[in-house]
Amino acid sequence: MFNKSIRAGLLARLGISSVLFAIVVVGIQLYIATERLAATQMDLMEELLISSEKPLSEAIWSYDEVTTRKALQGLMRLDQVASVDITLANGEQYASFYKGENLMRSPLASLIFPKLMVLHRSLLAPEYSGSFRGKPIATLTIEGSNDFLFRQWLDDSLVLIVSICGLILALFAMSAIVVHRFLSRPLIALGEQLLKLDPNEKDRMFLDVPEGHDEDEIGSLVKVFNSNTIKLSLANQSMERMATRDRLTGLPNRNLALETLEQTVITARAESSQFAVYMLDVDRFKNINDTEGHERGDQLLISLTERLTSTFVTKGLFISRLGGDEFLLISELASSAERALVEAQRIIDVMREPYIMNDVAMRHTVSMGVVIYPQDGENADAIMRHADLALLSSKNQGGNQVSFFTSQLTQHIHERLMLETALSRSIDLGAFELFLQPKMHAQSLEVTGCEALIRWFKDDGTMISPAVFIPIAESTRLIIGLGKWVIEEACRILQGWVAQGRVVPMAINVSVVQLLEEDFVEFVLACLRKHQVPADMLELEITESTLIDNFDKVVAVLTEVRQNGLRIAMDDFGTGYSSLSNLNRLPIDVIKADKSFVQGVPNEAAITQLIGSIGEVLGVELVAEGVETREQLEWLRQNGFDTLQGFYFSKPIPAHRFEKLFLFKDE
Repeated sequence: MFNKSIRAGLLARLGISSVLFAIVVVGIQLYIATERLAATQMDLMEELLISSEKPLSEAIWSYDEVTTRKALQGLMRLDQVASVDITLANGEQYASFYKGENLMRSPLASLIFPKLMVLHRSLLAPEYSGSFRGKPIATLTIEGSNDFLFRQWLDDSLVLIVSICGLILALFAMSAIVVHRFLSRPLIALGEQLLKLDPNEKDRMFLDVPEGHDEDEIGSLVKVFNSNTIKLSLANQSMERMATRDRLTGLPNRNLALETLEQTVITARAESSQFAVYMLDVDRFKNINDTEGHERGDQLLISLTERLTSTFVTKGLFISRLGGDEFLLISELASSAERALVEAQRIIDVMREPYIMNDVAMRHTVSMGVVIYPQDGENADAIMRHADLALLSSKNQGGNQVSFFTSQLTQHIHERLMLETALSRSIDLGAFELFLQPKMHAQSLEVTGCEALIRWFKDDGTMISPAVFIPIAESTRLIIGLGKWVIEEACRILQGWVAQGRVVPMAINVSVVQLLEEDFVEFVLACLRKHQVPADMLELEITESTLIDNFDKVVAVLTEVRQNGLRIAMDDFGTGYSSLSNLNRLPIDVIKADKSFVQGVPNEAAITQLIGSIGEVLGVELVAEGVETREQLEWLRQNGFDTLQGFYFSKPIPAHRFEKLFLFKDE
């Protein structure tokens, strides 16, 4: 069966190739023959016109109808001519002969020779005609016979097709013999050897080179196959060794970690002992990959691994990489929650130390979830699940810390997931509202702008605090859709104000997750164009914490935004980690002193006063948020703050109330 399939397949392919080749060659030759026949007939008709011109001119000038008729009948006796016609100069037909053969042409003849060949020649008066000499006296028209051409074409085509097909058939037979001798027969032999190969026996792992094929392609193919077999065998051996190791770090991988955890549970159960499991990952690792590249992320993971192994390789401590930036440690030394906390904190502290990467010191923190056997789980599956929940709790609290699993944590995570689902659904439905808080001129106390603050209400009318759902939106990237809704809604409100002649800028808060989206600037500008809102009526507020991990990227985005006419404000200034050198590089128009400093004036005013000085040096607008008393207002007025915002003037209120109280109160 194997032999027949190879031979039949090769012959079938060879036969099809031969037929296709024959069709192409015949087609080309027929086309050439068609063009040649047409050109030959055209040349003949040209010669007939030239040879008939003089005798016909003299006969017509002499009104010699007999000579004219004989000359035309002579032309008509030629197979190549279908009709001749002489028309006098005054348009009168003098003589005409027509065979009638072109009236009933076959479809094939019409296809091969679609156009009739017709030539015209003017007959001039003879030299002895006196003053008429050289003037046209008639026109001779000759129409070629396409039927004659077609008959010739059929004869030539038949000879051509028979000869080419015979040649192709002979070539096919010779090719079949050669292919079988030098290709199919050795391939059949190799196929029979392949069926007998046994990868488990070294003596039966390789193919023998067919006789006479040591130096050709088949011999090379066999040698490459044998070489690859050796490499594959070595690779399989290497894979067997590496099946339980992480490729990047060399640490035990998830499979070995789970195996080790199951074995540790069995041992601890038999000995009635305890042990701790630490699950940790790098805070904001995705940002590192997105902004610095995966190579930088891999370097960080390798450095973290080296630090873990060099510092904590002690008896009873198992270190593994589960995948991504997630690691699992099993400590048989931590036999209580207290000892586990000490060891976990030590790991956190070591991870906080700077990493030297490309001669640059970088700080990266980790979050950790801790589980104690047996109280937090009696089997490997429960321990892994609870460690993951504890890690998630640590990250939800801001990262860079240790969280122990508790029974209440499961309920908390469940509630968080429910809230996340509801948030996603509400974003799709647009079930939010923008509340507005006025920003007042410090001296005139007139409204100079407002800040838009998002509000989310349950079905029963109770409000879910932004402090609860905004962190969830940022950690799940739902903030992208939510942020787009805020931008769209802000532009819609501003459009209404512009239509009524009120130019009151509005500030909206923007997350770093939004800023790092590729289409962020394009989307903002599109919304402004859609609602016909001037760019300087929209102000984007960012916090100092936005700049920690992505300073250069954020600065680039903000610069582009500002170049398009929007204003940039730094919110909660004084609570982050901005250095003065970085601050000078920021393309900002406004600095907002955090309310935690504003509420301390005038008794504790040093930081607020410093913020005012920085704003004055930078030449930006100074805004104080959180103003609640007259005393605070007066101090801020006297210390250079341009704009004030806080409950002293108004709490955040719905847009329609804001318009009634501050924009259109006279109406």
